[in-house]
Amino acid sequence: MTKIIEVIDALPGTGKSTAVFKWMKARDDAKYIYVSPLLTEVTVRVQREVPELRFKSPEGYSKSVDLLKLLEDGENISCTHALFLRMGEAHWKVIKDQNYEVVLDEEIAVIEKFNQGRKGDLPLLISLGQCSIEGPYSKVTMNGNADSFKASSLDEVVEAARQGILYTSKSEGQRDFLVTQVPISLLLAAKRVTVLTYMFEGSILHRFLELHNVGWRTLNLPLHKTNEEVIGILKERINFKSTRAIEALSKFSLSASWYEKAERTRLDKVGDALRSVSRSVPDEKLLTTLPKTNAEKGAKYVGNKKMRAVKNSWLWAGTRATNDHANKNVVVHLYNRYPNANVKAYFQSHGFPVDDDHFALSELIQFVFRSALRNGESIDLYIASPRMKKLLVDWLSAKELEFPGVLEAA
Repeated sequence: MTKIIEVIDALPGTGKSTAVFKWMKARDDAKYIYVSPLLTEVTVRVQREVPELRFKSPEGYSKSVDLLKLLEDGENISCTHALFLRMGEAHWKVIKDQNYEVVLDEEIAVIEKFNQGRKGDLPLLISLGQCSIEGPYSKVTMNGNADSFKASSLDEVVEAARQGILYTSKSEGQRDFLVTQVPISLLLAAKRVTVLTYMFEGSILHRFLELHNVGWRTLNLPLHKTNEEVIGILKERINFKSTRAIEALSKFSLSASWYEKAERTRLDKVGDALRSVSRSVPDEKLLTTLPKTNAEKGAKYVGNKKMRAVKNSWLWAGTRATNDHANKNVVVHLYNRYPNANVKAYFQSHGFPVDDDHFALSELIQFVFRSALRNGESIDLYIASPRMKKLLVDWLSAKELEFPGVLEAA
């Protein structure tokens, strides 16, 4: 069983992926599972970069079934984060038996907010004796008959508890802070696990490993560039820009909860701020982020009749790894990012706090790298949130920040 997770902790643009492909090629006697968030990476790039290893990607109607067959056949496999997270005990057993090594391109979503159910559902089930909180990780377990709740308003919480994937805060007063998490067996089954990322220490995955008492260490491979060299390039190629309309947003929080509750007049101001940039920039050159709900037509849409669809230039703020937007040299960031409240409360209650600024900066760096910076080109960067902008500016100038792991390589 894997006791130590290895981490290649380096900025985008340092050549992590190229280095790990060479590393795998030099160790061609090992069996690999290469996991990326992007389908194009697992179906095209891996096969192109290391044809000697004959990577195969699961196909067909049920990719989980095909994945199990490929594992049983001992093939080198490339799959997406989503498929990797769907693996179960049958997959883990074969991974262990076949001595597979897993390479994770960027962090996987090991713990997430439970989005179903309603406030008060779990406390009610506990008071009725139908559910209880068990073990060191505050797992929600079923005591009663789950079938008796079918078609009821409590069914979603009950079903998640029955599946064994539902957890809650350790604090009795925070039982509504529900999360789901992947079994640690997913990471312990492999002979070796290597993660390619940046700012690992203090990340959600790092906290998850700490929670489960799994250690980690740095794996040093020769890279094309150092973090210092990449940061120097960023200083030259990021042009911080603003407009009056974007400056006007500085008085707003721009967090996810702010967008959820914002009145129409405030959403219109966000639309005006975006339009102040987008009216002179074509979609193929523009990259925008804000909550998805506000980028699509609907009651919370930030556009207006004079604006083209925001979704044409929108990208999720947490996007990593992809080069699909490397032609875009104008980036408009309209989102003040924080860890999910349920996830943060869960870790906090178990003694492993998640730092808001660490989360926000790590995500912002990754998002900015989705742009034409990937091609070595300059970009114009508009950041509406003063907090988010200060985090990036301070990081680029190597000012002391109050969380670990950020300046280790800078």
